[in-house]
Formats: sequence, structure tokens, C-alpha cells
Amino acid sequence: MRNSDLLKELEDLRTRVQSLEASKAELGLYAEIVANMAEGVCLIRAGDGVIAYCNPKYERLFDYDPDELVGKHISVVNAPTDKSPKETADKIIKTLNEKGVWIGDILNKKKDGTTFWSHAVVSKFENPAHGKVWISLQQDITAQRAAEAEKEKLKQMLEGITQGITESIMLLSTDFKIKWANKTALAQAGLPSEEIIGNYCYKAIHHQEQPCDSHDNSCPLYAILKTGEPTSGVHTHHDKSGNKVFVEVNVYPIRNEAGEIIEIVHVSKDITERRKMEEDLRTLSLTDELSGLYNRRGFFASAEQLQKIAKREKKGLFMLYVDLDGLKEINDTYGHQDGDKALREIADILKETYRESDIIARLGGDEFAVFPIGTEGDDIEAITSRMQENIDRCNEESTRGYKLSMSWGVAYFDPAKPLPIDAMLNAADKAMYEQKQSKQ
Repeated sequence: MRNSDLLKELEDLRTRVQSLEASKAELGLYAEIVANMAEGVCLIRAGDGVIAYCNPKYERLFDYDPDELVGKHISVVNAPTDKSPKETADKIIKTLNEKGVWIGDILNKKKDGTTFWSHAVVSKFENPAHGKVWISLQQDITAQRAAEAEKEKLKQMLEGITQGITESIMLLSTDFKIKWANKTALAQAGLPSEEIIGNYCYKAIHHQEQPCDSHDNSCPLYAILKTGEPTSGVHTHHDKSGNKVFVEVNVYPIRNEAGEIIEIVHVSKDITERRKMEEDLRTLSLTDELSGLYNRRGFFASAEQLQKIAKREKKGLFMLYVDLDGLKEINDTYGHQDGDKALREIADILKETYRESDIIARLGGDEFAVFPIGTEGDDIEAITSRMQENIDRCNEESTRGYKLSMSWGVAYFDPAKPLPIDAMLNAADKAMYEQKQSKQ
């Protein structure tokens, strides 16, 4: 062999040795990486399910000594659930054969029999030493599972509480989309869950295409987004039929770590019946039970508001004061029942004569008032004559044994020199008395 050929062979041999040493170094690096991985790594022979290799982390997970698991069937570390360890292993093997990979949570058994949960990723490949093998990477998730179980328990407890209370509770995004609603909220809206969840609150509970205007119906959602503080108030919702539903609303912000509002808790209570009751009570407190007109309190409250408007608009108004003539004689002759009937007839005549917007009241006994009956420039005599015509027609159509008769006086409200209501009543009463005297 020539020297040049020998030198070439020696160079090739040196190159192969260097390559082999590099491969061994690389394999050693891989082995070191696997040995120090945070996950437990296990190599399982596909043919018989026997463990061929475990890294130290895997052995520590199961509390086995080094190499103690090698040679044992993989089912030795599987804990029984509703399936036996062998059934669990067979199911994993079946998935591996069909898909090449299995990912999931598995209940494991330590050497002393205690159990723990791990998340596992199992895949298969060819190994020169062992043939077809499976490699399993596992991470202990016992604490995570316990936290999730506690979270689910808390979730179910809160779900039970929120679904059982009478308040409507909704979770909204900052663009007013409903993300969750309890049973009361669904019942209040009169809609199934699929028409509420994912829908916008203004569409689902207001039946409109745009959000409530911040100045209309005082929507508390605008307030919380503006101030960032919990807000409460009374708001108007609508049921499925479009009927108004008055609700008492409380809204609370949910913030992210940066302090930004990301969701809103919307708690509301239907107060429609309460509002109706309050309105009924208010009406009763301002209404004369016998005639259905305003009582003295209602008249003063409403008339004073009209006076303020008239003063601001510089408008003169006339007020009428009316007294039923001969009420005592009607009571004495025909009884109080007829006297009450006469008062109701007077109330009806006044309602027929004057506008619905006018304040008509029975001040007490046989005294009535109407404000306003006209404004400056009106023919007041024509207005009061129309009332007399209505009295005459009522008497003609009635079969009772007496005739209705009224005396009245008119007072003027001058916006330049405004008089309080009681002073106007005194002036009208004086004018009424003069008319009454002239009849005698």
C-alpha cells in the first residue's frame, strides 16, 4: 500500500473517531438533559408494557429507589378508578396504537399505595435497544386538581346562592353584553337563556337597538364606567310584552390587575309593585275620596307649581272658587247620602266644564276650586257661564227633589305681583260670598 493511501485511511479513521466521540458527547448531553428534566420521564416497551427507563424525577414522583421501577409493568403505577389499572393502561395503549400519542390526566399510585394526579403526554417511537417504545412525560398536578376542585365547589356554592335569591344578577362586559344571568334575571326578562346570554342588555331588557341614553332613564352602567365606583338607582326595564318594569339597580365593577374595569356585576330587584303601591298611597294622600278630585293638600301642591311656571313665563292666570248652595238643607231634608251625591255631581260638572289639565279640587265640605280656568285676556264671564249652563242641564235631566245651585268667585294671579294660593283663595272666597249674598 502506498504511503499516500495509508495516510488517507488514517485521516478517514481519525474523522470517524472524532464523529463518534461527538455523537457520544451529544448523547451524553441528551441523557443529562433528560435526567434533570422537571417532568418525570419514563420509557415503556410497546411489546409488553414493561418500564425500560425512568429518569430520577419519575422515580421521585412515585417514591421508588433508582432503577427500582425498571422491569415492572406500567400498570404498577396506575391507581384504580372506575377502571382497573390494567384497563387504564390498555385504553392508553389502544389510543397510542391508533393515534401515536395520548394526552390526559391520570390517577397514579405511589410505592406506599397513596395516590396522586399527574398530567401525562405519551408518544411512541423506535429505539435501537428496545424496538418500539412509548415515552411518557408526567407532571404532578395534585395541588392544581385540588385547587380546581375547590374552585368548582365554590362555583357551585355561588351558583346555588345566586340562583336561589330573588334579585336579578347579571354579569356584563363593558360594552353591555350579558355574559351570565341567574334564573331571576331570565324570569324578569321573560326570555330563554339563549336569548339573554351573549345579547346586549339594551336589546334583551329594553327592546331597543341602542344603549340607554345617559340622561334618559338614568342608566347606572354609564355612571359606573364614568366614575369607576359602585352605583345604585332606579331604572326602567321592559318585559317580553313591552310592559314597563321598575327595578332598583346596584352595579359593581370587576377590575383587572391594572385596575381597569373589565366586567360589571348588575344586581336588580323588581320594585314595580312597590312603586305602584307608593303611587297609590301618594294618590290617596292627594285625592278626595268622595269626589275623586284633588283634596286640599293635592290642590295646594299642584297649584303652587303652576304659579311658579306662570311667574317665570310672566303669564296671568284666573282661579275659580265654588261653593255648593244649600248642602245643609239637602242633608237635613234628604239625608247625607243625597248630600254626598250632590257633591259628586258638582265634581262631575266641574270636570265636564274645565280642561283635564286644570287642577280641580274639593277643598273640604261644600267648597271646590279650579286653577286655572283661563289666562289674561280670556272672557272669564263666558267661561263661568258655560259652567252655569252645565248646572242647568244637569238639573233638567235629574229627577231628584231639589235643584243644584252653586255660588262662585274668581281671583287673578298677577305674575308681576304674585299672591300665594291661600291669599288667592281668600280673594275668590270673598267674591263668592258677595255673589251668594246677592241671591238672597
